[in-house]
Amino acid sequence: MDSKIISDLALLEQNILENFCYYYQCNLEEELGNPLYAAMTDKIMLRMKDNDFRLSEQALSLIEGSDDIKLIPFKPDQVFELLVQINSLREDMEQLKKTLQKKRYSNILMTYVDVLGGRIYLIYNTALERQAKATKAAMEKHTKSLYPRREIICRVLREQVVQRGRKWDNPTQAVTSIIPILIKEFEKDDVIWIKSEITRMQDELQKLEQDDVPMFESRSGNLIKRKKASSTVKAKKITKLQEQLKKLDRILHSKNPSVMLKDLEYNLPYNNTAYLDETIIHWLRGQPEMLEEILNSI
Repeated sequence: MDSKIISDLALLEQNILENFCYYYQCNLEEELGNPLYAAMTDKIMLRMKDNDFRLSEQALSLIEGSDDIKLIPFKPDQVFELLVQINSLREDMEQLKKTLQKKRYSNILMTYVDVLGGRIYLIYNTALERQAKATKAAMEKHTKSLYPRREIICRVLREQVVQRGRKWDNPTQAVTSIIPILIKEFEKDDVIWIKSEITRMQDELQKLEQDDVPMFESRSGNLIKRKKASSTVKAKKITKLQEQLKKLDRILHSKNPSVMLKDLEYNLPYNNTAYLDETIIHWLRGQPEMLEEILNSI
């Protein structure tokens, strides 16, 4: 069990409740330290679920004059859903691997950000705000990397419809039949990704190292030697890049780069073959135009 996730969950829960009590009339903050708080939790959460809370004086002042209820970032039932997710993760912690614990925590944190309308600054906690920004950036990067994989899925589906000369009856049938082909295509794409990452890191490393090269500039006809100061931060970046480059080079020249990527926890989209078909089927069901191309009827 990851103790950091447990403490992060507690901090997140407290922040959610404090934010809730800012916008709605409640004594929840006072009850947090009360021994009877646990016994009151169910009753409080049921009230949240039923939106049975009035706006606080602060919230009323906020919308006074404009009558814009959108200035209130969330409803009580949204907070209820967040607390349910937090409690669920707490109950499941012992059965989950650390990677899944972190993933579920990150999802809850991003749901909180969505509930706040994307306004991370409303979190009002430096550590949580920083964590939310980093998680959001990582998820956006992951989402961006989804596109090439999904293009491969669509291409293979279209190609197989042509080769078969007929469409499939349902998404499950379509995806199941192309899994062996997809795995091979993803393995090729893994190699392309590794090479592009190596190139990107080499360029970044070269720029960092060049900053330490003595340079000369002309000033009033005289050559003045100027050397950019090295820093501890930059030295750490260089070391980290060098380590990552060695690791990626080792993966690239391994017998099975895709397997090694997964073993070393490089989270590329669709790299978990155990749930590959389920994940793709779930996504495909939300793509009506694609389904029309590959299914007999939708």
